[in-house]
Amino acid sequence: MLLGLRVRRGAARAGLLLVCCWGGASLASAQEDAPADPAPTSAEPGAFAEVAGTGSVEARIGYYQNDDANGDGNPFLDEDLTVIEPVIVVDYNVTNRLAVGGQFSYDSVSSASIKRLSNYPEQSGASGDFYFGGDLNARYKLTPAVKLGAHAGLSTEYDYSSFGFGGDASFDLNEQNTTLKLGFNGYFDTVKTIRFNGTREGDERRVSLTANLDLYQILTPTLHMSAGLSLTHQSGFLETAFNGVVLEDPNNPLVGDLDPGAFVNLTNLPPGVAVVAEALPDTRIRAAVFGELRKYLDSGTSLSFRARLYQDSWGIFSVAPELRVYQWIVDDVFRVRFRYRFYAQTAAKDYSRHFFVPSAARPSDPLKPGTRRTQDSDLSEFSSHTIGLKLTLHATDSVELDLGGDYVLREDGIDQLLVSVGVRVGF
Repeated sequence: MLLGLRVRRGAARAGLLLVCCWGGASLASAQEDAPADPAPTSAEPGAFAEVAGTGSVEARIGYYQNDDANGDGNPFLDEDLTVIEPVIVVDYNVTNRLAVGGQFSYDSVSSASIKRLSNYPEQSGASGDFYFGGDLNARYKLTPAVKLGAHAGLSTEYDYSSFGFGGDASFDLNEQNTTLKLGFNGYFDTVKTIRFNGTREGDERRVSLTANLDLYQILTPTLHMSAGLSLTHQSGFLETAFNGVVLEDPNNPLVGDLDPGAFVNLTNLPPGVAVVAEALPDTRIRAAVFGELRKYLDSGTSLSFRARLYQDSWGIFSVAPELRVYQWIVDDVFRVRFRYRFYAQTAAKDYSRHFFVPSAARPSDPLKPGTRRTQDSDLSEFSSHTIGLKLTLHATDSVELDLGGDYVLREDGIDQLLVSVGVRVGF
């Protein structure tokens, strides 16, 4: 196996499973991320009151499974991946104008690529990948119509560390029927470049800066709309360090079904095959626009249609429409949410499933490939269908339980299962 984790590690990795089953984003790749659910409104019972001395504690555990038993996706790679993530979220209203909070998470990650790296003496500690992350935040109501927020956090794992901070300002307009929110986030990452053959090349830097603009509009008491724009500039080391690319001999191409196990032993590769490091541009500009229209019905039903368009400088364009249905089974006690999401993207300019390069044209140093290439399935052209279900029980006025799950059917066969269970207690 030649690639790294299927979750492409970048800025703001914290809470991946939390976001996925909580706010509806996909784990597969950054360009798939969807906007989270809007903040609860008066039409959504269950929000905790913002009264001095009150708050909430939430405990959640998420599970993500990516099974590559059939060798789908990248034909040269075993892309198995499992992530287990417990998360604690705390919120506390210091006064009726100031609130503070924190999110703390731990990931246990196992993948075929991590197991492979553990075979190298210098990477013997990489038999599993453990991630620790923490983020503290504060929110202040400057006036009844103006709210300010800020956060800062740290995260670390075996070959990666990150520091992030951000802030936002929201403005209630039009007799509080309109909310405009401006936000900024910056993440400064350090990557230990551990290559596909176990070689360490020192540390690299990555910087991600994002600006967000969000609009929430109450059109009628039962019809709400939201829309947003997100712009991100990334620079530095944007590859996945231990991703590899297979070069084939154009005069002796590999044919038929390929066994990823044939590419594990780098000293005994098939004839005419060589492996070099992944190479990608050191800058990436991303832009996304998204919107949602939500209708509340007298039957205790809410219908939501949302959509997202994405474009980046690597050549990826994606579209993601989504339909959601929220239904109270027992009013103010038990609610069910169904979701269906379609996603489709084009391939990055530097992606190909196969690279045919004559031996004479190959780099002398496989860790300095010179030419940009990637075989990362998340940067390929594909489509997917996501089906999700979430159950929420308001056991008491201050205790909320939920269980959610998504199943993602990808066109390239790399299906994904995501499950999350949580409890929230107000005080």
